[in-house]
Amino acid sequence: MRKALLVPLLIACSLLSAKAQVVIFNENVKGQVCDVSVQVKDSLTKETIPYASVYVIPRKDTTITNFTMTDTQGDAKLDGVPYGIYTLHVEMMGYRPFVKERYFRQNVVDMGTILLQVDEQFLRAAMVSDVGNPIVIKQDTVEFNASSFRVGANAMLKDLLRRMPGMEITPEGKVKFNGQEIDKLTVGGRTFFFNDQATALNNLPASVVDKIRVIDKESDKSKASGIKDGEVEKVLDVALKKEYQEGWFGNLGLGAGTSVDAGKAGDELRDDRGLLFNGNALVSAYDKKDQVTLIGNALNVDESGMVFVMRDEDGESSLLNQGLFTAAQTGVNVNSSRIKDNELNISADYKYNDTDSGSRTERTSFLEDGNLDTSTKNKGNLRTDQYKASVELNKEEGKLVYETSAYLFYKESDYHSESSSETTREGVFVNRARNDDGGHEKKTDMGVSGDFTLGEIFGREGRSINFSAGISSSRGNKQSLESSLLTTVSGEEDRRMRYEADNDSDQMSCSLSYSEPLGKKWKLAAEGYFSRRITDYSRDAFDDAGKNDYFSSVNHSDCLKQDYKLTAQYQIGKQHYLSFGAIAGGILNETFSKSFGVEETTGKGEWYWSLAPDISYQSRSGENLIRFKARSRSYRPSVIKMLPTLNIANPSRPEIGNIYLKPYTEMLCYLIWDKSNKKDFFTIETYCSGEIVTRPVTQALWSDADGVMYGVPVNSKAPKYRLSMSIDYTKSFGESKLWSLSAYFYSRLSSELSYQATSSMPALDKENFDYGSFIDSFWGNAGGDRFYGGKSGMKESRNIQFTPAGSLKLKYNQERYSLLLSAFASLDASRYSLDPDANMDAIDLGLNLEGSYILPLDIELESSIGYNAYKGYALGMGEPEWIWDASISKTVGSFVLSIRGNDLLNQRRSLYHEATANYREDSYKLTLGRYVIFGLKWNFGKMNAVNSAKAQNAAWQMMW
Repeated sequence: MRKALLVPLLIACSLLSAKAQVVIFNENVKGQVCDVSVQVKDSLTKETIPYASVYVIPRKDTTITNFTMTDTQGDAKLDGVPYGIYTLHVEMMGYRPFVKERYFRQNVVDMGTILLQVDEQFLRAAMVSDVGNPIVIKQDTVEFNASSFRVGANAMLKDLLRRMPGMEITPEGKVKFNGQEIDKLTVGGRTFFFNDQATALNNLPASVVDKIRVIDKESDKSKASGIKDGEVEKVLDVALKKEYQEGWFGNLGLGAGTSVDAGKAGDELRDDRGLLFNGNALVSAYDKKDQVTLIGNALNVDESGMVFVMRDEDGESSLLNQGLFTAAQTGVNVNSSRIKDNELNISADYKYNDTDSGSRTERTSFLEDGNLDTSTKNKGNLRTDQYKASVELNKEEGKLVYETSAYLFYKESDYHSESSSETTREGVFVNRARNDDGGHEKKTDMGVSGDFTLGEIFGREGRSINFSAGISSSRGNKQSLESSLLTTVSGEEDRRMRYEADNDSDQMSCSLSYSEPLGKKWKLAAEGYFSRRITDYSRDAFDDAGKNDYFSSVNHSDCLKQDYKLTAQYQIGKQHYLSFGAIAGGILNETFSKSFGVEETTGKGEWYWSLAPDISYQSRSGENLIRFKARSRSYRPSVIKMLPTLNIANPSRPEIGNIYLKPYTEMLCYLIWDKSNKKDFFTIETYCSGEIVTRPVTQALWSDADGVMYGVPVNSKAPKYRLSMSIDYTKSFGESKLWSLSAYFYSRLSSELSYQATSSMPALDKENFDYGSFIDSFWGNAGGDRFYGGKSGMKESRNIQFTPAGSLKLKYNQERYSLLLSAFASLDASRYSLDPDANMDAIDLGLNLEGSYILPLDIELESSIGYNAYKGYALGMGEPEWIWDASISKTVGSFVLSIRGNDLLNQRRSLYHEATANYREDSYKLTLGRYVIFGLKWNFGKMNAVNSAKAQNAAWQMMW
């Protein structure tokens, strides 16, 4: 009974103990205690220093027993210090720490005035102050000061990044900076969960972050050779605050709530799922050589943002994953530098995901004999278990540097989806379709790789050899069941099919490069690359009568690729480099295809060669950095697009593979200019790029009299173009630099070609589909003489898209409150060569106001309200919406209590727009509407200065 009463009593006491003075439980506290007072001043100006840390540590111990901070007058007092010998510490950022040992044996101890000396080295190294420039560029690094971007007490790393200009979190859980995807995410320079960015974004507390650095990191090969080839790895490094770089810290968070009439309006795409929960835990231990992090979380409301993505071979994400999920994750990550000059990283994790998805889509397909308008509803479920383990050993210093890694990945999924659609032509009904798709899938991936660079060969700087090699293997199998019903003016087609598919792939690659300095200014480099990928895909189809040969297929692909590169570099000045050369690339894609009516090997002996310039320029002058790069790469077409079968999963949109697809080549050039003025507190970053894809894979589309739309992938004779540009500007102003202005502008101009039938074509015989006969009549010979000669009734259709977008943010960031006013606008303009009536402009406009305020009792208020308006969307879509979110949190010792209300006006929608060369489409996705959630977070270790191991042990001893 005494224990039962003691527990709530202790909790009540802890809620009343939120004071500036911190006294840690100490089992050695015996006898008399004393009060220690001190005043802290600047040694030069003699001005008092407020908010300096003052604490004592007993001799032969490492635990802080008493802690406080100086007040606005520079005075501090430590109460209840037991008699004994202690080390007194006084610390303040920008000053050298003061440390003095003292024997306390009086009731009152006055340490007098302590003069802190300015840390000149710290001031020289500091690029940004807490109230100074929030962003600065130094060398190849863009550095954000985390304290300049205020977030709530419960915020995670992803919430902090979203406040920073140019930063974006993609739906796949990856970070983009100025439109460029981050290649690697590290914490304190160390790999975190083998570059699983979503894990870091959703589990690292924002409160431990000191700096965010985006680094353009040169490869080891480039460092050793001195060849500035413009190829950099974009690394986002999370620098922890000093107090978290050694020791341990962690947090445990729990949340529970409910949706509030979210689906009351009868909108099936606003889920009213009732009980909501989320929980997460992180424990991280650091020292100079080791880092160990354990995480765990579970949720059914997107408060942590955990993301799971299913992708097909073309890299396209599955619609099933765009919805609301119940998910869980647990994992461990270990970093160690105990092996001399090496970093060892080991990680393992498990993820579970159960996603409910849904959508409503309006699509217009452009045809010369009358556009087709299709309304579609979709819902589905995807359950996934995913396991991953990896190890890597890296060495970055010395003449020999290397990166080696190995991984093992296993995934098992169950999925089910239902969809229904209705299509009209010029307002007249043509067909109605319903399909049901479900199945089970397993996949195992494993691989090893290594990259080794030997520099200063025979003592010559810049003379180096680089060798890299890798081997990977993938094994997958899938069982699925598809049923469909197509209703047309002509009648009904009812079909039920079962499929068993195996997809195995093996790949090996290697490269060898050598660099040689020629005098002081010139360097020469040569490189060769070779890879081979073998893919086997087989699918057996079954209907009520047994195996169906018409829908069964076999595909065996053997792809060889080789590239040869020669580069010369001239050093114009101390930090100005011009590299020029050429790259010759060859790709051979031999594919054996077999299905009913065809058994053929394509691409045999057909090497596709390309020769392109390889140019780069890098210049650094004062505050300016300029980087230019032009390069070329070739790619093989996807195996899925080459399957010799008719895919009827969606009976109103069947798809046929093309065994004659050819490789395609991408030529890309980009220009980057960065400027940072530390004196005037502003930065500007620009990124321009141009891309040309020769023989790109596009679609040939036609419909039959019943409005059934057929599609075949083909290589376009005309290239595909894309131009893009982004400008990011940030400036702090005002006497104390509390105001900041950020402006961001992005634009893209793209042009692509597709093929469309000039009139309706006969329906394909789905019961007895003969692929060989079809491809002969539609495509012709291996070169596609019938198709490209116009004998298939196809005409070129070009789509030009212009997409400008911009945002403006004005922020005021005071000590206890902040305000952020932002506005954005975007335009998606599409122009079509065949049908000018299809031209469309979709416009998005938005205005948002965010604010936070910390009351004197550590009560933090946060709220945001925004208005979004849309124009040019399909009928019934793009209604304006007011979005209001609000939260209140209270810090009590080591605990943070919070209440969050999401979408309080119940108007948020998930609206998407897409325009291609063949169609335009608007869709609403399933979303969670209004809800309220209550949260409790416990910070322990160094996350909470009130607690220590001794304190927690003492509390447990008292309770038990």
